[in-house]
Amino acid sequence: MNITNQAIKQEDETKPLWRNVSKLRKKTSGGNNMIQCSLCNFSFNGSYTRVRAHLLKLTGAGVRSCPNVTVSKLVEFKKLDNEAKLKIKGLKQKKIIPCTTCI
Repeated sequence: MNITNQAIKQEDETKPLWRNVSKLRKKTSGGNNMIQCSLCNFSFNGSYTRVRAHLLKLTGAGVRSCPNVTVSKLVEFKKLDNEAKLKIKGLKQKKIIPCTTCI
């Protein structure tokens, strides 16, 4: 697996809600994308933070909640989001290898 595919796979595992939106275009200034929700066709500018807010029905992120996310879909999205958070936490942890000469 080359580095590009590995980076895409890792992003897919750590940001699973990207699968439910389409990135229409990248803004030339800044890091935001024009995004369209696959469930309600609502288009907005933003990053993964706004995608999470839209699909998980979070307030305070400057984007409306998706009206087509059912309770069962919300539970599924929250599970995916929690698994991704755990994966990120695991990736950030450093592995400590004991010194064999010090023992």
